[in-house]
Amino acid sequence: SRPVSTFYFLALSFCSLIFSSCSKEDVAPKEGLITQDLKNISLNTGFTDQVIPIKADRWAVSYVKDALTGELLKDSMGNALKLESAGTVKMDAGWLTLEKTASNELQLSLQENFSERPRNFVIGIQSSDKQDEMSFSQSRGDEYELIKKEIEEIEGSSKIYVSSEGCSS
Repeated sequence: SRPVSTFYFLALSFCSLIFSSCSKEDVAPKEGLITQDLKNISLNTGFTDQVIPIKADRWAVSYVKDALTGELLKDSMGNALKLESAGTVKMDAGWLTLEKTASNELQLSLQENFSERPRNFVIGIQSSDKQDEMSFSQSRGDEYELIKKEIEEIEGSSKIYVSSEGCSS
């Protein structure tokens, strides 16, 4: 009984040593490219050309996805939003624009959200040895007020009835 328990102890120790010494060098750590105060952003307004500092010389926007469903957001050509070199990419729905400037900065433009439903999305940043994410939650502004409403009739969508009933001359 004593030799069997010693064998199990040695076998368990050896297995735990092997599993704990495994390294995951191919998976980049999720930290270090974006300052902590920009990782989770909640807002109720839009903005234009907001610069997000990236702490790397060579980096790319590797994905933009819906934070709730995980679905990759797409550009007007139906391709997943990515940005590797200097240039601009705009989301198909038009409310998000990303630009990698010639001076290696990330600029974001985000249109107002007039919907009752918040926009929740995540931007993934990848460098050669690191990866990081920024999460955004954009709600509709609290103080919005409808000041002009324009209603147009869709031609052919209504019927006109002519009757002399109830008319007196």
